[in-house]
Amino acid sequence: MKNINKWFKNLGFGSKITIICILVGLIPVILIGSFSYYQMRNLLITREKENLNTALTQAMDNMNYKMEVNLNSMNYLIWNTPFVNALNQDYKRNIDMFLAYRDAIDNQLLTVRNLNRDIVSFTVYTNGSLYPHGNNLRPFRDIESAEWLTALPRPLTTYAIVNYPEHTIRFAARLNDNGTGNTNILSMTTNYKKTFSKLSSLLKKEYGLIITDSNNKTIYTYDNYNETNYNYRLSPDKLLKSLQNDTLKTQYIYYSSHMESTDWTAYIYRPIRIVSAAARNLSVLVFIVIIISVTILLFISFKLSRITVQPLVKLSGYMKKVENGDLSVAMTYDRTDEIGELIKHFNIMILRLNQMIDEVYKSTISKQQYEMKALQAQINPHFFYNSLSLINGKAILSGQNDISQMAQLLSTFYRTTLNNGKNRITVKGEWDNTVSYIKIQQLMHPGSFEAVLDIEESILAFQMINLILQPLVENAIIHGISHKETPGSGTLTVTGKKIDAAIVFTVKDNGCGIPDEILQNITAKASKGYGVQNVQRRINLAYGDNYGITYISKIHVGTKVTLRIPVEL
Repeated sequence: MKNINKWFKNLGFGSKITIICILVGLIPVILIGSFSYYQMRNLLITREKENLNTALTQAMDNMNYKMEVNLNSMNYLIWNTPFVNALNQDYKRNIDMFLAYRDAIDNQLLTVRNLNRDIVSFTVYTNGSLYPHGNNLRPFRDIESAEWLTALPRPLTTYAIVNYPEHTIRFAARLNDNGTGNTNILSMTTNYKKTFSKLSSLLKKEYGLIITDSNNKTIYTYDNYNETNYNYRLSPDKLLKSLQNDTLKTQYIYYSSHMESTDWTAYIYRPIRIVSAAARNLSVLVFIVIIISVTILLFISFKLSRITVQPLVKLSGYMKKVENGDLSVAMTYDRTDEIGELIKHFNIMILRLNQMIDEVYKSTISKQQYEMKALQAQINPHFFYNSLSLINGKAILSGQNDISQMAQLLSTFYRTTLNNGKNRITVKGEWDNTVSYIKIQQLMHPGSFEAVLDIEESILAFQMINLILQPLVENAIIHGISHKETPGSGTLTVTGKKIDAAIVFTVKDNGCGIPDEILQNITAKASKGYGVQNVQRRINLAYGDNYGITYISKIHVGTKVTLRIPVEL
């Protein structure tokens, strides 16, 4: 075994591919062929079970309907008061009997027979005072010793009694005696052959069918096996015995259905060997396919080994160049398989290496530029504040109060915005920044909106990240109130308060509102300038996903933004 492993390891890659393809290819072909045979066999058996189920269910539904019609015919007479009274009356005159025959007995029996064409005959057996009248009315002594009479234990209940050897179906019931003590038996016979006629044409293929009653007595049997397959025929006793021993399923596909109206059970069966005959024919075809597949596999495995090895050898050469420090290589390829993907990712890797080298140089330059800007940021604010202070002083001396106010607001706004380069600020500082911005906007756009500002003094000393409230106010003014289409001036309401362990700011406007398609992604979609997405991201990074901003808006009504952050000392 060790020698075989050593021999295989030392083989060329192309030879290894050929051997592996042959071995790996043959095994699946053989397994698939075997699997196909058994799968086809199981599929045929499953489909045959479904066919038997469908055929028998439909047939039993039809049978059940016929039986219900017959039972209804019996019930019509059982509960027919004139009919029952006529049988129990004590007759003294022949004319009274004649009228009973004509109006109550013959007429009712004829009516039922006209409604149900499957009825062969009606006979009432009675020991009352009525004289026998043809086949419709017979003396009870005619059936006193009849075996089927014992099958009528309860009065006013119809029982179906089948004589399988004679192929007859009798529906019988004990009628009410109205307290006279008479014995009245109603007997109705139907056409046996017509009743079960549909069961002889359920399937075009060979099958067997057996129906038994609740006592396992045979009601009906049918099979159409030819001489070759006649041995597959089952007698009722053999079928029931096989069911009890649970051996029927080893040789037959079968299905049973119970008929509630008569308490009968029908069994339909077909031999598995007949059903799976098509699968045996498939096995020959599978063997031929295996031979053809092996031949094709040998050819393909040889070609595959050549197609696979050549680009890998070429790729190995390019890798050696990279190993020697040559990062200018780029291997061309025109395939999208795994080898093509390997070459593609090799090229991407070289490109990324070059990009990373460039990024190192660029990051060094960017760092130097950032340090320069930071130095400028420390210098420029002082110059800016001194300039604003000078403008404020000149404005006061000149009596220009508006200019003085604007200069003071700008000074406050930019001082709190820059915040000495820090990203943490007191709630008071953030509030002053926001109020300054609002007043600047009111000076720039006189009469455009009114501002309602309210904050709890208890939260002013708390800490928070800067520049998260002013952008929300800016959006409310620029995108909300400035585009207001409804009558009346704009109103901007900004509040801040402590709720439980959180600081909650609200910014509310009566502007144009935000469309639903924008509102759904307003905190996730990037926007121009210092947008909502940036505010949300900074809050999540600083405080976690449990804090942030939420929007409620309605077109032409306005927008309400809620900003929630934790209390931070």
